[in-house]
Amino acid sequence: TYIYMAPADILTVSTLAETKTVQLPDGTRVMLNRYTSLSYPEKFKKKNREVSLQGEAYFAVSKDKSHPFIVQTGEVDVRVLGTEFNVESYPNDELIKTTLFEGSVALDAEGNTLILVPGESAVYDKTAKNLTKEKGALPDDDIAWKTGGLIFTNQPLKEIVRQLSNTFGIDIRVQDAEIENYKMTARFMNHETLDDIMSLLEDAGNFKVIRENDSTLRILR
Repeated sequence: TYIYMAPADILTVSTLAETKTVQLPDGTRVMLNRYTSLSYPEKFKKKNREVSLQGEAYFAVSKDKSHPFIVQTGEVDVRVLGTEFNVESYPNDELIKTTLFEGSVALDAEGNTLILVPGESAVYDKTAKNLTKEKGALPDDDIAWKTGGLIFTNQPLKEIVRQLSNTFGIDIRVQDAEIENYKMTARFMNHETLDDIMSLLEDAGNFKVIRENDSTLRILR
C-alpha cells in the first residue's frame, strides 16, 4: 500500500496484493479491495464530498445531509447522504457494479438516474452505455472479499475468471468461448492460493489451465 500527495491537496491511496481500510476527513470509512486506487481531498471544502475510485471498495459514509457524498468512477457517479455500499469498478472490466447494504444511493450515468434500496445492485455496461438493476443478486457474495474470501453461486466461468483476475492482479482468460457460460458454485477462503483455486476449477469443470508466464493464464476445454 502506498499514499502520496498530488496537486491541489488530493491524496491517493493504492493497494496491491492486500486490502486496506482508510478513514476520510469526514469520518467516512472505506475498505479498499486488492489492486484498487482511491483519490480524495485532504479536506472536504466543497458542497459535495467527492472521491474517485478505480477498483473495488466498500464505503461506510458519515451522514451529512448538507454535503452529499459522491463516488466518481469515470462512467458512473454514485451519490449518497449516509449509507453503506460496495462499488466495483476495475478499469479493464466491461461492467461497473454497485451493491447497496444500508440507506439509499442514486447512480448517475449517461444522463439517467437509478435509485437503489438495500439488497439491490446496479450494473453499468461500458460498451452498451446502459445502467440497469440486477435481479436475483446475492449481496453478501459481493463483499466476501472483505474477510479475504471469494464466493461464487451459480456463476458463469467468465465471471469467476474476471473476479480472480482482479483479486490476484493477473490476466486470466477463457480461451474457448463455448465454456465461458459454464456455471459453477464455489467458495474460497483467504488461505487458498491462485494455483489452489485453478486446480479446483480444473477438476470441477474438466478444464485445462495453461500458465503462459507469471502474469498470464489461459483456460481451455
